[in-house]
Amino acid sequence: MTYRKVLPALVAVLGACAAAVADPPFVSMSFDAALQQAGSSGRAVFIDFYTTWCGPCKMLDQITWKDAGVQAWLQQRTVPLKLDAERYVSLAQRFKVNAYPTMIFVDHDGTVINQLVGYRDAARFLKDAEAALTKWSPKATPSSLDVARQAFQMRPGSMVARFAYGRALAEEGHRVDALKHFEACWVDGRGEAEFAPIRRSLLLTDIAAMGKRYSTAAARLSKWHDALKKSVRAGSADAEEAMDWASLSVAKRRPPTERLRIVDAMPVDTPAQQDTRQAVNLFLIDDLFATKRMEDYAAMRPMDQMLGDLRAPKLPDEAPGRERLAADLGALAAERGIRDWAVCLEVGNHASARRVRAALLKLDLTDELWKTWKRTAGKLRNRRVDGAPGEVEMGAWRRESTG
Repeated sequence: MTYRKVLPALVAVLGACAAAVADPPFVSMSFDAALQQAGSSGRAVFIDFYTTWCGPCKMLDQITWKDAGVQAWLQQRTVPLKLDAERYVSLAQRFKVNAYPTMIFVDHDGTVINQLVGYRDAARFLKDAEAALTKWSPKATPSSLDVARQAFQMRPGSMVARFAYGRALAEEGHRVDALKHFEACWVDGRGEAEFAPIRRSLLLTDIAAMGKRYSTAAARLSKWHDALKKSVRAGSADAEEAMDWASLSVAKRRPPTERLRIVDAMPVDTPAQQDTRQAVNLFLIDDLFATKRMEDYAAMRPMDQMLGDLRAPKLPDEAPGRERLAADLGALAAERGIRDWAVCLEVGNHASARRVRAALLKLDLTDELWKTWKRTAGKLRNRRVDGAPGEVEMGAWRRESTG
């Protein structure tokens, strides 16, 4: 990942996204991932919608789902999920669940095959479940573009779904259509909480990447950037507009010194202008790192924020391509954590560096992130201070993180 700007609220602003977690025969994965696995394995997705207060649901748990024959059938014929309908509200509404337990059989393209409602013992469940799939045969596995298109059609108001569809279009070479969706995400996605971490990071990164081969995309970035830059210099931009300008400047790979020079010259005659300058200063904190203004960086990053930003990024339960988006956002957060760690060492706060290091080691860092950490460590002024690794120490840390 080359894009460095993620809102400090990256982790906190989005809804719950943890994959469904349950005992066998059920699997721990998101609905999106279950659809993909069903498509690749020729199975249906089975969802047991329950509530914590439902008596018949508890009977299924205590009797039916513990039956060896039922477990074997579910694992062989389906990708089985167990979802609390009061937590996964959007999915429950999508499948019109209004009684508990409701058991839904879903094809890998998201269409309902059949459903069962109410408690069944093991024998009756197996009979009814087999009948539910009697006339069903797996459809051809859809392409990633088909999956993204359908997800967007089902949730046309979701900027996350629109962005995922735009990504899929771009990857298939449909740049004109992809840019239309990306532009809608930029313009209409402002102020949408669940899309905020993506809008100023992954969205602009993708548009900039497209701009290397599609000049219209590069021109669109420049148009947005130049208009906002004028407002920032004039002091008429609010905090959101100023941060939009900053993120566009980063996407266009403008020098950090240029951004900081513009921010330092921003008018601060009114309280609103002062608030705007403070907000954009916080947003451009990575420019302070790039220009080696470590004391200023450290002053703007309290420890609770450093550690909080390293928590697993969360997306809505039904976000299409959620695993990929979460991985991309998680990589951005880890890169920020590595810079936090380096700054703590550079300003002599070794205790804080050790806390950030411990948090980083709990993450599932990719090879590229380990390389980034090693490169960052190699640039420290004092490479042998407590907590700063040489090559031997970095190898030991990696072994520690993987158990």
